[in-house]
Amino acid sequence: MPRKYWATLIAGLVTTCSLAKADNVGLSYLGICQKTWECSESMIPFQGQQVIRVGWLEQTFGERCPCADKILQDQRPKEIRVHIANGPCLRNRRCGRYEIFYGQTIASANRRVVKGNKLLLGKFHKVLDRLAARLAASRGPLTCYVSAVLESDLNEKARSILYRLTANRLPDCVVVDNPLRGKCIRGAVCERHGQYPGLDRPCIADLDGEAGEKISRPHFLERTRGCDLSFLWSPRMNCNGFDTSVFIDPRKRNCAYPRAYYEGLIGWLAER
Repeated sequence: MPRKYWATLIAGLVTTCSLAKADNVGLSYLGICQKTWECSESMIPFQGQQVIRVGWLEQTFGERCPCADKILQDQRPKEIRVHIANGPCLRNRRCGRYEIFYGQTIASANRRVVKGNKLLLGKFHKVLDRLAARLAASRGPLTCYVSAVLESDLNEKARSILYRLTANRLPDCVVVDNPLRGKCIRGAVCERHGQYPGLDRPCIADLDGEAGEKISRPHFLERTRGCDLSFLWSPRMNCNGFDTSVFIDPRKRNCAYPRAYYEGLIGWLAER
């Protein structure tokens, strides 16, 4: 990585960490890499924001991610949280051929990670490398949090291996543990989802799974005020519309939502 990139990144860590403590609210744009994502509209909520706080999922919705790149090119301070692998698709046996855990069960994924399976870990490293290149091209102060697996069902031993691989490849990012159940890896920033995440610091909270339109967002944000980041989420951020009862392959979903939807999210970021 260019020295200029690391200098900028470190400066961003110093600058934005102090800001995050007082104002940590972001949007969990998990589907931002989907080819139909309306990038210009999705930037509307960040207009007037001194710091851009956003999270997304690599690989699942697409390998190219021009909107994430556009956000990273913004000169304002940015605090991002990126998931590398898709845990829910593994749990639900719905991983597409493009997924890191394609063809695996939770048990087989645990075994392959622990045994150092070259095929599976090669896929994991490929996504890490792509994210590293994406971050290297960013501008302005950047604070990056990286979660190896979104809502992981893997056991602690397997998660710890992926945690270390992530830390080694992205040494200037903060590595996050996001188990679906059970304790987080000791010393890790712990991420939990839902409106009652029950977290101790250091932590990241994400409303993922519970529509922000249907809960008291101010109460959620008050409960998670002490976390490094608190993400608000809507099913539309997974490109699901409001009907999540029928599964559609993430790469075949329609993420083209009206401008009014994103204009409505401006108010979400004001609920502090």
